[in-house]
Amino acid sequence: MSASVVSVISRFLEEYLSTTPQRLKLLDAYLLYILLTGALQFGYCLLVGTFPFNSFLSGFISCVGSFILADKGMLCNKVTQNSLDQTVAIGSEVTLLCTYDTQYLNPDLYWYRKRPDHSFQFILYRDNIRAYDADFAQGRFSVQHSHTHRTFHLVISSVRTEDRATYYCAMSPPR
Repeated sequence: MSASVVSVISRFLEEYLSTTPQRLKLLDAYLLYILLTGALQFGYCLLVGTFPFNSFLSGFISCVGSFILADKGMLCNKVTQNSLDQTVAIGSEVTLLCTYDTQYLNPDLYWYRKRPDHSFQFILYRDNIRAYDADFAQGRFSVQHSHTHRTFHLVISSVRTEDRATYYCAMSPPR
């Protein structure tokens, strides 16, 4: 190989290793594994003329892939809330906990609530640049957001009777 090809490959690998998130590296490794296993199966088939281990190898690939991709929600965005019912005195303050895990650096984060009449109500939205609050939420509802710890806690001050609801933290990929 010429020096320019080697330098391009080394530059690519250096860039890939320094900028690609760990979870995507694992997915890429799995896809490379599938490609190489397929090439090995094809080469075996050409040399021998039969494919006796097809079922075994396909099952093995599927099993390994399921294990890798399912590991801690590999490709999934995950939101976790404290699931306890909370009884709060009128006029007091409450913090509802929410943590998230995603491959995105700056996901869109939301809080909604489901009222006793089963209607959903938007509370607030945050991303890296924008912040939107529903009219009723302004002044009493706020968030404690930590990008480092991936937390997005909802704080309700001066709790009112009409705040009785089931609260949901949500996340989506950045727009």
